[in-house]
Amino acid sequence: MWKDFFYFSRTERKGIVLLCAVLLLMGALYGGYRYGRQQAETEETPPDSSLQAFMHRVEEGNALRKRKEAYSSGREERPALRPFPFDPNTADSSMLARMGLPVRVVRNILKYRAAGGYFRNPEALAKIYGLSGETFAALRPYIRIADNGQSETVRDRDVPAPGKPSEERRPRAVKYPEGIVIELNKADTAELKKIPGIGSVYAARIVAYRRSIGGFCDVSQLKEVGGLPEGIERWFRISIPPQRNLKINRWGVERLRAHPYLNFYQARAIVEHRHKYGPLKSLSQLELYDVFAPSDIKKLEPYVDFSTFGSEGGQAQKK
Repeated sequence: MWKDFFYFSRTERKGIVLLCAVLLLMGALYGGYRYGRQQAETEETPPDSSLQAFMHRVEEGNALRKRKEAYSSGREERPALRPFPFDPNTADSSMLARMGLPVRVVRNILKYRAAGGYFRNPEALAKIYGLSGETFAALRPYIRIADNGQSETVRDRDVPAPGKPSEERRPRAVKYPEGIVIELNKADTAELKKIPGIGSVYAARIVAYRRSIGGFCDVSQLKEVGGLPEGIERWFRISIPPQRNLKINRWGVERLRAHPYLNFYQARAIVEHRHKYGPLKSLSQLELYDVFAPSDIKKLEPYVDFSTFGSEGGQAQKK
């Protein structure tokens, strides 16, 4: 009977043979796959270039983030400051960079000049965004602003060099006697230097500050120049009124803030008020803003021109 159990028909025998062949073929393929995999594992696997590129991008991102954090917190590494005499209205980018100024400060100075800005006095440079007070204090003694808009500046030659023979030094200017009074809004540097206690540097400062504010309306404003001798006001009178050159309804933020009596926040408040409510007709409209104190408005009154683009050349509207 056991023979009957293993008895297969011809068709069944063909099927068994085919099944065995399939099994053998699958076994051979599996063995070849295992063998190839083992060989591959024994060989040195080259680094994955895509993984390397990804890790490189991660490292670059971390470095960039650290630089941005240092930049925003003011801790960025800067070259040592090496100031020398310069005019911020004419110095090019290479000259400013040689002094050790940060790149963003150099860029802001050039952008301000390209937009029509002009540094009328050394203190105007302190308003450049990114220039720290410490850096400005180091630069202040080296700033030379052109006198009366000409290329001639207050040169170092005005100061005798150490050890220079006395006969080669420039002779002292003749000074006015006590009791002389001159017109403050008309005097040029040559006349100002005739006042006892005023030399080339102080005369240039007075002229530059007078130009920046539009003229003096009171001799007490000389105290705003800084460094002038006590009691210097007694040598001056004011019979020529100041110019109303502060175009409060026409200038943008950058040009408004260049005026010594306006800061950035006050200039921005003026521009935003114009956008919302139209041109200003009176300085009393600025009393609504916290950035304007009554003393600020009083100082601005003699210099404000309320004309608009459509009324250029017309007289300033009175308060």
